[in-house]
Amino acid sequence: MKKFLLYSLSLLIFACGSPKADEQAAHDTQTASDTLTLLPEQLAQADIGTAKVVMEQISGSINCNGVIDVPPQYLADLSPPLPGYITDIRVKGGETVRKGQVLAVLEHPDYIELQRKYLEARSQLTYTETDFKRQQELLKVDATATKSFEKSRADYQMQQTAVSALSAQLKRLGIAPDKLEAGGLQQTISLVAPFNGFVVSVDGAIGRYVASDRPLIQLVNKDHLHLELQLFEQELERVKIGQKLTFTVLNAGAKQYTGDVFLIGPTIDLEKRTSNIHAHIDGHHDFLRPGMYVKAQIQTDVQQALTVDENAIIAVDTAYFVYLELSKGSFLRKAIVKGITANGRTAVLSGLTENDVVAQKGVQYLEGKYQSAFESGGHDH
Repeated sequence: MKKFLLYSLSLLIFACGSPKADEQAAHDTQTASDTLTLLPEQLAQADIGTAKVVMEQISGSINCNGVIDVPPQYLADLSPPLPGYITDIRVKGGETVRKGQVLAVLEHPDYIELQRKYLEARSQLTYTETDFKRQQELLKVDATATKSFEKSRADYQMQQTAVSALSAQLKRLGIAPDKLEAGGLQQTISLVAPFNGFVVSVDGAIGRYVASDRPLIQLVNKDHLHLELQLFEQELERVKIGQKLTFTVLNAGAKQYTGDVFLIGPTIDLEKRTSNIHAHIDGHHDFLRPGMYVKAQIQTDVQQALTVDENAIIAVDTAYFVYLELSKGSFLRKAIVKGITANGRTAVLSGLTENDVVAQKGVQYLEGKYQSAFESGGHDH
């Protein structure tokens, strides 16, 4: 007890003999529990900025990378069904095309030969059909042998097959078999666009021979662009179909695009330990191209919560604090429970109420004053 009185008396004598200590106690130290009060000039020097605590929707996010892709049915490598020589190219790279539009024209003697074979087979079909029907009538009156009837039927069926096969080949060339006449054989064939889109590339020139396994023109339909993202397996549990996301394109500025998750891959890449996530892209964007590298943020854990600017929060070891404004220049260091952070806002799960005002600028200055006043001997806890 005596020691305590002596210690208190010595503190009183020291404070009375030190004007600076007296000023510090009045303006920088705790006037209530963990409260700082600053002089007007200190407040101006610190450039303190404050804002209200607000209730809003906030979500966590998962960062992942990937590329812009298109479904296979909207990407086409066009080559001739039979080899040929290019006689005309009617499009160039980057050009927009419509479904059914002629893109290139080719010719080859084999195209004419195929039509000749078809007309010959069709003529032979007429003969075998007539013979089959004749044998059928003769068989009814026992005027022909069964063996002769069977042969005529087999010949007829075989010729039907030959005509069907040649007809299918002509259709692949874009030649209508039923409109083909002996005196009007088609010397060229056309490559046409199978869907609306734009030309990715053209690999050919007039007079060049093009094999049937070599793509001459590549098309893509950008109306069905989507994202293919790589997500690490430990994050899979947090991702759900329908979750919103934002993404940016590498080396294309800070412009953000939006979309949503529509497919989560059912397998894991055993080497990378990732799964494919597919996402729609909102709207139509002329700038976006298949193959572009993207960085995406999938929004998860959506919730309504009190939020503050992330710069308003001070971390000390495993605890978190904000400076609650009590009045002009007066701040209370308040412990909080911090939630998720997204887009510069942090959820506060407890410790604050809606419309409380906290410092969000100059917070490090306040913390420095607090440490000086209360943690370095200025205040006895």
